[in-house]
Amino acid sequence: MCVPVLWVGKDRDGHITHIGGATATGMPWGLTVGEAVAAIDSRLWDFFTHVGDRYAMVVVRGSGGQRHLTTIPDSWTPNNLDSLPVNPAPLAGLMPGFPLSLPGPSAMSQTRIRSIQVLRNRRWETLFTGDHAVGSSLMIPVPQGFHDGNPPTFRLDMLVPFPAQIGAADPVVLPVVTTDAPEPRRSIEEAGRGWCSIDYVLTHPDGTPDPTKPSRMTEARMHVRPTRSEWRKRRYGCAVTATSINVNCLMGGRTQTGGQAVGFTLVEPTSPPVQPPSDHVTVPGVIGQRLDAALTALWAVPLQVTLIGPVDVNTNLQVESQSPAAGSKVRRNSGVVLTTQRITAPTGVKELRIENRSNRQAALGIWLFDHSTGAWSHETTVDYEATETVSFEDGHLFTVAAIDPQMPYCSTGDPTDVDCVYASPTRQFDGDDDGATLDWTVT
Repeated sequence: MCVPVLWVGKDRDGHITHIGGATATGMPWGLTVGEAVAAIDSRLWDFFTHVGDRYAMVVVRGSGGQRHLTTIPDSWTPNNLDSLPVNPAPLAGLMPGFPLSLPGPSAMSQTRIRSIQVLRNRRWETLFTGDHAVGSSLMIPVPQGFHDGNPPTFRLDMLVPFPAQIGAADPVVLPVVTTDAPEPRRSIEEAGRGWCSIDYVLTHPDGTPDPTKPSRMTEARMHVRPTRSEWRKRRYGCAVTATSINVNCLMGGRTQTGGQAVGFTLVEPTSPPVQPPSDHVTVPGVIGQRLDAALTALWAVPLQVTLIGPVDVNTNLQVESQSPAAGSKVRRNSGVVLTTQRITAPTGVKELRIENRSNRQAALGIWLFDHSTGAWSHETTVDYEATETVSFEDGHLFTVAAIDPQMPYCSTGDPTDVDCVYASPTRQFDGDDDGATLDWTVT
């Protein structure tokens, strides 16, 4: 649940006709019931209400031309939308702005693999084409001896939510490297470790720039180099993960990032016959484990995972509780809710060094949102192929956004207009005069 509904519009009979709200900075949004139904049906938007101490998800009920909005959980009979203030002049056709517009858990579940290729004998060979979705298994038969020698590089054409934290695991969590950095890749491979890289497709099929991209779900190309020890097991499997960076998404009043995974397994003819999976599986115990290890164990069952807790890298989060409990029998691909806590406190940051390598080759305005004051400020402008540094005030929490006022549909030239936001880091920054200087390359 990512977008809070703060008011409703009603007709003279008391029927709800609109929903709406505003960002923390006061930027309003509003939709008709029909527009909200279409947004929820797309599975790219999540709305919720907060009435008293109750959080409830907004869902669609009914069929045909009689579809309407209501709220769950079912244990609370009244529709919480009826408890919200009524706006006598409701807005329509205006989607929520940044940061509410960042894709949430529902969008993560729309991640797709559309093709898989492998580089062998200096040629790309196609292993799969189609539409492989979250929650389904993909077994790819390969020739006998396919796993002989060193691991090859795989190329995956994907449909992924943007922006989001995209990664890969096999089941070792693979470090993300840039496509144009061969030296780091070589050192990683020499150590027997794997890596992955991701590039978003921002062009038309003919190679000309597509001004509508990146979109909420956008095409991407991922390269994966397997971990040597996993490759030698001769039954290689890899999962691409998508985790929301929208810190406004809640479940029961706590942050929910809604990680999802879609993967594949290579099967040689000498492998034992693949038996049809049982309808039910046993939930493993992951309490006390580091989050990356817990996710690998649960996804392998397979089970879907919802996370509640602080936003941080998976290697700095530990599982505090789980539901259902370890040993429970559930259906395959059922959901497991994990509550997490940080292993170590977040490290403060003194300043951020920003390099502009944008695909649009345009100057970018750098804006900071100070969560202590609730206000955006324009800090600097970074020319294309230039580098600038911004500082963070000690003790304040900041969100950073790179603005391109020439983006299609950008009207204000500032981050209150989501169409102006070209990029934003996948984390927030705690200002610390004694903290580190971090680098951010905008591509």
